[in-house]
Amino acid sequence: MKLLRNPTARIFRSVLQSRRSGRIWIGAGVALTALAVLIPNSTLPLLTLVSLIGATASGYLAPAKRTILWLGCVALVAAVVVWAGPGELNESSLQWLAAAIVLIIVTAAVIYYIRKLEERAFEFSWQAEISAEAAELGVFRWDFESDELHANQKLRELLQLPSGAKVYGKDVFEKVHDQDIDHLREEIDHARKGGRNYRAEFRIKIDGERYRWIAGRGRVIVDPRSGALSLAGVNYDVTDMKERESLVSKLIDGIGALFSITTPDGRILELNDFGEVLAGVPRDEWMNAQFWELGMWGRSRETRTAVRELVKRTMKEGQVTDEAPFWKEDGEKGWALITVTPIESDMGEPLHLCICAVDISKRKTAEESNTLLVQELNHRIKNLFSVTNALISLSARYATTVEDFADATRKRLFALHAAHNVGAVDLKKRNADLREILTTTLRPWRTDPQRIFINGPSLNLDAGAATAWALIVHELVSNAAKYGALKEADGKLVIDWRDDEAVLVFEWREESYRFSSNGDPDDKGFGQTIVDRLVDGFLGGEIQRSVTDQGVFVKIKIDKETEE
Repeated sequence: MKLLRNPTARIFRSVLQSRRSGRIWIGAGVALTALAVLIPNSTLPLLTLVSLIGATASGYLAPAKRTILWLGCVALVAAVVVWAGPGELNESSLQWLAAAIVLIIVTAAVIYYIRKLEERAFEFSWQAEISAEAAELGVFRWDFESDELHANQKLRELLQLPSGAKVYGKDVFEKVHDQDIDHLREEIDHARKGGRNYRAEFRIKIDGERYRWIAGRGRVIVDPRSGALSLAGVNYDVTDMKERESLVSKLIDGIGALFSITTPDGRILELNDFGEVLAGVPRDEWMNAQFWELGMWGRSRETRTAVRELVKRTMKEGQVTDEAPFWKEDGEKGWALITVTPIESDMGEPLHLCICAVDISKRKTAEESNTLLVQELNHRIKNLFSVTNALISLSARYATTVEDFADATRKRLFALHAAHNVGAVDLKKRNADLREILTTTLRPWRTDPQRIFINGPSLNLDAGAATAWALIVHELVSNAAKYGALKEADGKLVIDWRDDEAVLVFEWREESYRFSSNGDPDDKGFGQTIVDRLVDGFLGGEIQRSVTDQGVFVKIKIDKETEE
């Protein structure tokens, strides 16, 4: 009754079941062979040949490959019986026999080869399916021409796609986070143009503010017949890994360091809060940007290139470390110690780069200060010998006896010592007066008749400014003693300053009729550099110099707000 009610389904089910057992298909092969023998081959030779080939081909559906060979042998025997039997042998029969033998052998060989390919494909298929299930991989193939996406069930779950229904590429992009769409399209385009294999990490919107991180790997394949392009690959969930990276970023926030996770080519995937503040850019600007394009590296192409090369070196050398300048949000220049570490898979494939940058500005400043102090010490020792020689010459010029010479020299050396103490003013001292600094520093060069004139109001300076002014006056007077007005007997030094509400104006005027405008070899020396740095860098002012045949004029203007 069932067969009568649904004969088509019944017959089809029997055919499928017979493929497993092989009994029907073997019987079909034998039946076709018997039919070929019974057909009058002299009148219907083509039908006989087709029956023999059909008998051989029926072995394709048998469960064992050897059935194909067995049926092929039976067909060959039948062909010999039909065309080479008693009374059948003639020229026409031999031709049909030769054709039958060739076609039967070719048919058996082709079907046998197809069965082997099917078995290999089936083996690869179940291996890939089991591997994908065990690794929880979403497998896909995206046809670029039709936009149709062929996806397994796991991929549909990862990307929140409907189960069983047809899906297209546009359906996937609708699920992707807005900030990741451009990056995803860019990676797909690169792979499509043959630039590289497909590698991408993006977020899928789940509900509300929740999203899932997805990593994709694949490559473009070409259909050998039509030449159509499609992207085949896998996707997998990396949300847990991203959360661990975020936790590490928060921990590193506590030690005050920039921490970033990037792709192997330097595209930023994660940046900790401290790094975001240091870079001075919000999340929607640094996400998917190149690490060396962050604003913290300034507008210097040289700096950006150096940081980019440091990141690129990691792919060849492993972990690398180097120093680079950067600019803070307020424009202040700093220095960072950058360490780039590759994160590799178990197969040695680079997955991410871990970049850590520590602000070492204070250390660099300390190193520069130490270098400057050593240079200053060497310079002041040289100046000390020169000044001492000038003091001795000055004392000898006015002394009438050896005792007078020794006494004058001793006093001037003590004054020089006092001036040195002012230049190294104790930082615990709250303030110092500019006139006191000038009087103390210039005491060794005061003579009778007077030729050093100091004019200006009382002006209190804090410890830092007092030290700076003592060093400035020391450098100026040392230069005057060695090359300027104080070197000559008729030389005169006049110092004036005006303390306005907003600006302090300090003027240093050396006058001498024997002075030569070419006689200032220290014009571009270390002493000049010290004065410039103190005025411009420490006191926040500006300095002007002029040298003529009548003397030297130095004018220093300092903004009092900057000085404070």
